[in-house]
Amino acid sequence: MFHGLRAYSFGILAAPYGGHASRWLMACVLMIGLGTTAFPAQARDDIPLFNVARVTPDDVLNMRAAPDPAADKVGEIPANGQGIEATGASMSHNGYIWREVRFNNVTGWVNGYFLIRAAKPDDDITGSTSKPKGRVFPEPISCAGTEPFWGVLIRDYLTVFDSLSEGRLELRMEPARTPVQNQSIWAIDAEVVSTRRPVTALIKKVNQCSDGMSDIKYPYEIQIVLKNGPVYSGCCRKADKR
Repeated sequence: MFHGLRAYSFGILAAPYGGHASRWLMACVLMIGLGTTAFPAQARDDIPLFNVARVTPDDVLNMRAAPDPAADKVGEIPANGQGIEATGASMSHNGYIWREVRFNNVTGWVNGYFLIRAAKPDDDITGSTSKPKGRVFPEPISCAGTEPFWGVLIRDYLTVFDSLSEGRLELRMEPARTPVQNQSIWAIDAEVVSTRRPVTALIKKVNQCSDGMSDIKYPYEIQIVLKNGPVYSGCCRKADKR
């Protein structure tokens, strides 16, 4: 399993000469100490949380010093790990999206393929005041796919579509529509918030969707179409709550 990366190189600064060298050195020591101290994560609504996915129960998700499976291991997350805090940093490496995360007071990089966005607990408002909150699908589902790698949480009106090719796009979604004669197929109309670019999601209950990279079968298959863009295909599972 690939979870890691090559460690970054850090330059070594030489202390300047002069009578204030000792005070300068002490200041550097204090700065380094502050920079490496592990402070507890502050719970904030704007920090995305993730859960581990696609990791077998007898395995772990490795945290690396850099976004590369060959980098030094700095920690690990169990297969059922939840509430993993993303720092917001991400990087592409060999076709995979890597994310910098914090878990158990350890910060490191993990392969984003093994993460799904955690659903927020039920509440009455969203982070946006432009539209009231509402469920757009019968249950919260976390969807992901490959070639290129992408992921999205389908639950509320506002969500984020994250892909290797498009980057992060905030979407505004409408409630799912389903034909009367077939309650296992849904269509969701959406748009990119910043550009109003139309987006369509087609979801089907199949109970045997395969991501092509593991033996796990997922209950839903999905296609997401961005106007004048690629068609993204993947699988969905019920999203875990934070």
